[in-house]
Amino acid sequence: MERKLFLILLLCFCFLLNAQEVYSWGVAENSSRNRESSVVPSGLVRDGYCSPAGIFYNTRSGYLSAQGILSTNKVSPTEMDEEGTAIPSFEKASLPLKRENKTETRSLQGDCDNDGSTDIIYAEIGGVRVVYGGGKPSRLYPFSGSFAINGVYDTDGKPGAEIGVVQIGGFHIIHGTTGNVKKYPFSGSYAINGNYDLDAQAGDEIGIVQVGGFHIIQDVVGSTKVYNLQGDYAINGNYDTNGQPGIKIGFVQVGAFRILDHKAKEMRSYNLSGSYAINGNYDTNGVEGDELAIVQVGGMKIIDDRNKTMRSYSLQGDYAINGNYDTNGQAGNEIGIVQVGGMKIIDDKNKDLRSYPIYGSYRINGNTEQDGQPGIEILIYSISNNRSGVIIDRTKTLRWF
Repeated sequence: MERKLFLILLLCFCFLLNAQEVYSWGVAENSSRNRESSVVPSGLVRDGYCSPAGIFYNTRSGYLSAQGILSTNKVSPTEMDEEGTAIPSFEKASLPLKRENKTETRSLQGDCDNDGSTDIIYAEIGGVRVVYGGGKPSRLYPFSGSFAINGVYDTDGKPGAEIGVVQIGGFHIIHGTTGNVKKYPFSGSYAINGNYDLDAQAGDEIGIVQVGGFHIIQDVVGSTKVYNLQGDYAINGNYDTNGQPGIKIGFVQVGAFRILDHKAKEMRSYNLSGSYAINGNYDTNGVEGDELAIVQVGGMKIIDDRNKTMRSYSLQGDYAINGNYDTNGQAGNEIGIVQVGGMKIIDDKNKDLRSYPIYGSYRINGNTEQDGQPGIEILIYSISNNRSGVIIDRTKTLRWF
């Protein structure tokens, strides 16, 4: 009798192992339904086109990326080559379909019950287990089927960490102090872009990528808001672009760069035709909020989101961005541009483009403080003339030695 009971239990255990696979980040079903979809910490994907970096449904490989629209192989975030000799490295993010190794450990940590001790969070068959560091008994939050732990963060602005859980049909947030589990429904594929403070209120929001729009989970008030985005889009990053409280999110799309200002409930668009690449976000005018520098054939553009404007600086032929730095001692960084025939400096604060002619081949040997005055100097070496020089942009001079 005991042997028979043992065999029955063994068969049930083997069936359970074949039905579900346990990973450090979650539980995956081995069902025919699950072979068509994949639940991983960063989201749920069924069709292979939804990723944390954006939607790439109709996109040819290498056409749209978080760095910009790179359709002609002539534009990269750091340079433009009209001959196409500098091929940028394209990014086409995809949601990871490969499951993690069972033996890998990915337990997360956080103070879920706000007792001042660190708790351990991990997945097991049947749910998410929280092992409390304060000595009280562990707790299992039930989840059936496939699920994955996305992360541990503060989403409600109250003491105690929350746990984000990905599952088919919705995203769940476990509130450790109350024990409540809040579900935010999502049909089809979705991906978690990240958690950040978008409204300058206590508690992070969670950004969700889906076809047709970008969703914001506002767990403080228990709701979601969607911002429509038709076609392919990629998230370039999150930053402060206007000096106002709350992080903004930058979106790359064909025909425009868009900035989501969730606090203002506004999506601002800056039209950009053809190929373009985002060089970076930095302060170019000395006023609160970063500007975005855009590389295009024929020149650079500066998005000044604080004033909802875009400025253009003409650059004919090939050019490369050497860097951004303070060259004149005034508030705001300047942008150094390398071209055949000399170096140019974009002074966006004063809306000026200064030129420093250099004959033949040359290289930039760096930038440093040399004269003890505000603003750095740029060191030049003329290969053609075998001479060293320095650009003192504060006085608008190029001095050779």
